[in-house]
Amino acid sequence: MFYYESVKKNTKENTMIDIKKYKEFLDGCDFSACTKRTYLDSVRSFIMHGFEEWTPQNAVAYKNMLIAENKKPRSINVMIASLNHYAKWQGQKGIKGVKINDEPFAVNGMEIDDFHNLIDHLLADGKYHWYIALKVLAGTGMRIGEATQVTYGDFKRGYATVWGKGGKERTVFFSHTLRETLYMYVAGKPENEHVIPYNPHYVREAFRRIKNRYGIKCKTNPHEYRHFFAREMYDQTKDVALLKGLMGHESIATTSHYIKKTSKQAMRMYAHAQNW
Repeated sequence: MFYYESVKKNTKENTMIDIKKYKEFLDGCDFSACTKRTYLDSVRSFIMHGFEEWTPQNAVAYKNMLIAENKKPRSINVMIASLNHYAKWQGQKGIKGVKINDEPFAVNGMEIDDFHNLIDHLLADGKYHWYIALKVLAGTGMRIGEATQVTYGDFKRGYATVWGKGGKERTVFFSHTLRETLYMYVAGKPENEHVIPYNPHYVREAFRRIKNRYGIKCKTNPHEYRHFFAREMYDQTKDVALLKGLMGHESIATTSHYIKKTSKQAMRMYAHAQNW
């Protein structure tokens, strides 16, 4: 685990962006490669928007530029949070992100029929490696950065220790049902081979191509399977505390965000319940 105190902080007078030193700092942190890339990309974006030094005033101006470019609020907040990490490294305070009006339902979220439709397409086309990837993501709720750390040896053993968000270590379990379902596809795989042998960026692009190839209408990005897992698991157990542990969340409030009904489910339930 890293400590900010172990890094020589810049003074408030020395606020010029030094991305090389920041990268060296990140290389010594226990973050995933995806997190490090996000942090660096956000600082590079800040520079590309014409800012050569960090100040709260420049950060606010940058945020306003992102808003003017019609960036999605959640995307803006990811970039601001990443930039705030750089500010903290510099020994300065960050700025607030933009307010998000949270959707009451999971708009265009994946449902069980969508999932079965997609995996049927993959099996019919012999794309077994993506079939395995989807089953593992949907059966565990792992983040894509966590899932790419899992080996076939981990899967066969029934659990894996992965580095999650914020460089935190956690254990992920693979159910007997999931392992039994995939047995014929993983039986002969080398124990040290990764179940998803690609970096997260490649997987996101591959899932986008799969969505277009099969004309899938719902969301199919890797993180959607984390939401899908949460909705399905909660529907089966009604135990949000259990789900919180399985998802690796610190707060039940975060878990609650993942168990929202899809907009289609909400309409069906509303139509079924209304009898007056």
